[in-house]
Amino acid sequence: MDVSAFADENFNPVEWINKMYTSAPPAETEKNKEQFQLSLLKKLQVYTHQVSNALEDSSQKVCMPQIKCSVCGKILEYFVPKVLQHLPQVFRDAEQLNQEALLLKEKMHSVKEELANAEQNTGHSMAALEKIDQLKTNLQAAKQALHEVDNWTILVTQFEENFEKSDLSAMASKLVSMQKSLRILATAPDVEAKQLQLEGLKNRLEAKASPSLVQAFTTGSLGESKKLVDVFNSIERLPQLLKYHHKCQEKNLYQKLKELAEQEQDESADECLRRVYDATLASWAEQARWCSEVFPDTPCLNILLPLFADLLVALEPSISSCIGSALSHEDCIAALTDLRQVTKGFGAKLNLAVDGMMQDCTLDADMILALAQAVNAPWVIGVQRYGELEKPRLLAVISQTESLTLEDRVQMFGQTKVIDLTSAAVSRCMKLTDGCGAAGLLHAIEAFTEKYISIQIQTLEELLKEKSENEDWTLFKMCLSMLQSSGELMVQLEELDNLISNNLRQLLKHVSAPSTSAAEKFDELLLTPDGRSNLHLLMDKAYKGDIRCNISTVYEISVVRGSFIGSASEKWNKPVLNSAQNGS
Repeated sequence: MDVSAFADENFNPVEWINKMYTSAPPAETEKNKEQFQLSLLKKLQVYTHQVSNALEDSSQKVCMPQIKCSVCGKILEYFVPKVLQHLPQVFRDAEQLNQEALLLKEKMHSVKEELANAEQNTGHSMAALEKIDQLKTNLQAAKQALHEVDNWTILVTQFEENFEKSDLSAMASKLVSMQKSLRILATAPDVEAKQLQLEGLKNRLEAKASPSLVQAFTTGSLGESKKLVDVFNSIERLPQLLKYHHKCQEKNLYQKLKELAEQEQDESADECLRRVYDATLASWAEQARWCSEVFPDTPCLNILLPLFADLLVALEPSISSCIGSALSHEDCIAALTDLRQVTKGFGAKLNLAVDGMMQDCTLDADMILALAQAVNAPWVIGVQRYGELEKPRLLAVISQTESLTLEDRVQMFGQTKVIDLTSAAVSRCMKLTDGCGAAGLLHAIEAFTEKYISIQIQTLEELLKEKSENEDWTLFKMCLSMLQSSGELMVQLEELDNLISNNLRQLLKHVSAPSTSAAEKFDELLLTPDGRSNLHLLMDKAYKGDIRCNISTVYEISVVRGSFIGSASEKWNKPVLNSAQNGS
């Protein structure tokens, strides 16, 4: 304990006590302030007692000895008189500080109780205020409802007046106000009746605006169309307006394109089809610009995709008629293939236009598929009939051999490559039908190979009839050539099966790939449900390696070929037979 401050002339006991408190170890001050004060007081009493004893001892001596404090160990000989002078004041201030501390404690307890009471009273007051506020809100809502009931009647009357004047904007304004009133009257008992009344008034407005809508959409009036869009949008009838737009534009565009397709001009089917498709693309671009201005809040593709899908479906008879004219060509498959490329080019340009507008919106894949199906719809029947078109073409190649002499026929079999003819047919099928005519192609190829083999068997049988007792080396050479041709045919038919299987597997991979767009799923675009099932059955067989086109005919020619060799061996001696077998 530092008592040197007692010697200061400006000694302040309060400051000294506070200083002692702050300089004391935390372990002593944190427990109890009152205990610390008592401890300090005891130390001062001990110190006073020591000073008193020292004074008594010093009174008996001439010189004052050094006095050492037992508490702090400091020498007190020079400031003892001043300590004695200030001790009574220190005692009084310490006592006063203790009383003030007790008083402060009582006041703090009193304030705490007052705060608790205030908090409790405030909670009750807030609950009362909330109840009063809710009551006020209900009263205001009731007042507003009464006002809106009166206002509803006024609005209905004003609507009827504007209806007689055919003022669409004014009628829409009244309906908007009625919609707001209906939201306020949501809890009214007759809200459903008012809702029905409002819908009836909207229907009347829609019927009143129909002639103006048709005229605006037909003439392409931008200003009038925007005005009507605002009217229908304000009364929450924009979907109905879009239906009006769809019907009007489909009718206008259909009439325009139909006349274009049916114009009697001295031009080919290719040129006619290109003219219709070019006009359709131009109409798409025009409608895209118009819709972006008239319907700024509606994605253009949501309007254009259904519109042009329905338009192309409606145009299907006209386009089919244009395509059907190619059937009169001598090489109808080649003519149809050219027209098919025109359609695919149109579809690619249309897809490009769609992709360019998909940046700001997300579309349902079914909408794109519907448009692609509409583009390819005229070709569905052609794909179904592909086998009927390919079969006569293939048979025409072999039918002309029936009128040839036996020697020419044998020579023809040696020169004709079945794999070349059938590979060309497979290529034509892929170009015209994108592989979707595979079922018809198989029927055509089977008919061709059956005819080819039947003529070959007939030729072999005729050669057997030509045998005689005399050696005929010309006949021998023809027999050798036929044996070689029949052997090559069996190999070529196996190659044909592999070729068709590979094409079917590639088609299956293409249409099944997740990355294939809806516009390239040819099985869904060019086939009916039954045709699609048959194609997938063929593709599954090809995937498993089960495609075998000509098993029966190969077996038949093998039997006849074996019979031919057996019969020939009876005619010629062993070395000749060995030569024939080695040659085959």
